[in-house]
Formats: sequence, C-alpha cells, structure tokens
Amino acid sequence: SRGSQRAPQRSFWELFSNTGELAIWVSLEDIRVAMPCDLSRDPAHNLLQDETYEVALRFVASGRIGWLHAQFPVEGWDPGGNNCAQNTAPYIDNVQVNSTYVGEEEKWLLAVGFNWRHPIRFLKGYRAAAKQVRRQFEKTPPHAILAMGGFTAAAPVRVGRGMGLPVFLHESNAVPGRANRLLARWADEILIGLEDARERFGHPSVHQTGTPVRTEFREINAGKSRAKLGLEVEKPVVLVIGGSQGARGLNELIAAALPEMPEAQWMHLAGPHDFDTMKTAHRKNSLKTVVHEFFDDMPTALDAADLVISRAGASSLAEVAAASKPAVLVPLPGSADDHQRANARAAAKGGGAVVFEQDGAPEKFAEMVSGLLGDSAKLESMAEAMKMLDRPEAASEIAQRILAACEERAVDSGG
Repeated sequence: SRGSQRAPQRSFWELFSNTGELAIWVSLEDIRVAMPCDLSRDPAHNLLQDETYEVALRFVASGRIGWLHAQFPVEGWDPGGNNCAQNTAPYIDNVQVNSTYVGEEEKWLLAVGFNWRHPIRFLKGYRAAAKQVRRQFEKTPPHAILAMGGFTAAAPVRVGRGMGLPVFLHESNAVPGRANRLLARWADEILIGLEDARERFGHPSVHQTGTPVRTEFREINAGKSRAKLGLEVEKPVVLVIGGSQGARGLNELIAAALPEMPEAQWMHLAGPHDFDTMKTAHRKNSLKTVVHEFFDDMPTALDAADLVISRAGASSLAEVAAASKPAVLVPLPGSADDHQRANARAAAKGGGAVVFEQDGAPEKFAEMVSGLLGDSAKLESMAEAMKMLDRPEAASEIAQRILAACEERAVDSGG
C-alpha cells in the first residue's frame, strides 16, 4: 500500500554486497528500496567505511521515484553516520519526489516526467539528465543498468546502452508503463512481475521473476501479530489498505457498507484526509477497530488479517501474495493504462482474490465481504491461490541475471 509501509527489503542487495567491484545503476519507480545500511543492524559497524558495502551504495539509484513506499535517502541524509539509524534518511510517505538520488556522492538527477502537452519540457529535461548521467558514468562507470519504470530512467538507459552496458527493465504491473514500453527497445532483458505482462512486450527476452518482497512478509505468527496490534486473537480481522492518499473512493465505499457488515475486527489504513471520518464510522459499526493514517509495520498488519481489502497496485499485490492473504481488490479508477484493473484480474484469475469495482453498490460489497468472512474454507483456498502468485526468489533471480550478464560481457570484452 502506498505510503503505508516503510521498512526496506535486504536480500536483493545482500546478493551484491560482496562482489568487490560491481556497480549497477538502478532506476526506481514502484518498488521498495533497500539501503546498504540495512544490510547490518550492528550499531558499531560503520558501513560506509567497509569496502564490501561501499560498492552497494552505487546501486542506488536513478529514475522517477513517483510515490514512494519505503525509506529512501533524501536531502539532508548524513553519510557520515556510524550506524543504520544515523545514515538512513527520513522516510518519504505521501510526498511526490521530484528528483532522484544517484549514489554515494549524493548527486541528484532532474526527474524527467513525460507529458504529451509539454514535449519540449521533457526533451530539455532529458538532455540535462543525460549530461549529468554521462558525467557520473565517466567518473564511476557502472557495470549494468536496471530500470524499474519512469521516464527519468531514459537517460541512464540510453547513456548506458551507448557505453555497451547490459540493460535490464523490470515491470511489476500486468500492463507495462509507458516508459518501460518505450525503453524496451534498448533493453537486453525484460523482467516481469506478472505473467500477463509478457505478451505486451514485443521483445525476444522476457523473463518472469516476480517482484522482490521482504522475507518478513512470509513470517507467519498471526496470534502474536494481533496481540501486537491490540486485537483479539480469536476474532476475524479485516485489513483495509487505503494507500498514501487514503484512497477516498475506497474509504467511502467501506463507510457506506459497514452497517451491513458482520461483526469483525478492522484495521484500516485510511490516510490523513479521511482518518477522523473512518474512525467515527468504524466506532459506530464494528466490534474492534484500529484506524491509522499510515502504518510502519506492514508485515505485522498483513499477518494479522484474515481478509485484505486493497487497491491493486503491483507492490501491494506482491506483498499480499507473499503473506498468502485472500483479498478483495478494488482497482483505482483511471489508473494509468488501467493497470490496476489488469493486476486485479491477474490475481482473481488464479483464485486468490475477488474484484469489486469502486462504483459498485455498498450493499453488494458488504454481502461479498460477509460471505467471505463466513466461509473459512473459501478463505483458505484463496490464501493458497494467492500464495502461488508469490515469487520468493524474485530478488535473487534478478540479481543473478544481472551478474551473469556482467560476467558474460566481461568475457566477451576480454576483461
């Protein structure tokens, strides 16, 4: 859920942490980010003075960040700190980032967003970004490019391609974004999160890797998680993930449906705008409710749930799948290329989710949710189906493909 979780993943970066000299230029959009400081929780260990981890800093990143889901280095980050807490940036939630962190020297790229009404602005931004990227690459040549969406990735991809570097694109959604569709022609490999995206790329090398998700989402102890959240262990729990802006349409649907819902415990991440309204609505109608604007510990929240009600963003869906939770997905109307509806259909096709449109009748929504909560066998079968969408080795597979390409390129060049 956008803006609802903050702790970053680690496994992707651990795979690269002891390579000695590999540097990868990464662009980021709709995916969680792991900072090198998170590779060690030892307060006495200064990661920035450790050769092994110093390399990892070069992985972070170039690209259009968009709406962030996790911690990320921002202006004011102190790289001289002596532990993870000190050299980790403030969290960015509910804020659209307009520039991009490049690496260990804290350089920033102009974010290059594309708008059909302002093509000249895009071209000017692209030229400025390309010059910046070229200077950085000449100073610290990367070994590979990994783009994960957004038009700001165009500069690193094109410059890297011109330098003969292996270029990878990762697409988490069932419908590829415009930037990835454009940049695919310069990619050596395209990595996809959902199989449905394969046919939308006219590319000879497309591999389904899944979307990297932290291992904490797969650690199951529902009783402990419910107790941690102040919920009763034996009562059913519905988790609502409203997103960084609170997903007002989803909130309104749930508020209207609550009077028809059966007794259940609710944990609702409502966002800042509807927090008071949803807190009042739940207080009137539900047995036990925990309402937050945002929430730091999404693995615990998902672990506690019997049923998840959520938008259908790719990252949220990947987390729900990792936690093996049945879901009611309410796609965001008007999402780019209608990708959320495509994501929701992909999950529903496997049996792990049901799809409900935001403009549907609240009574029908309440009937659907009530039916699921009253059918434990159905919830169990949906949970198993949702688990099939999870790709626990996604980070490892992406890393291995990049490393293999770098090694092959080194052999071909005689390096």
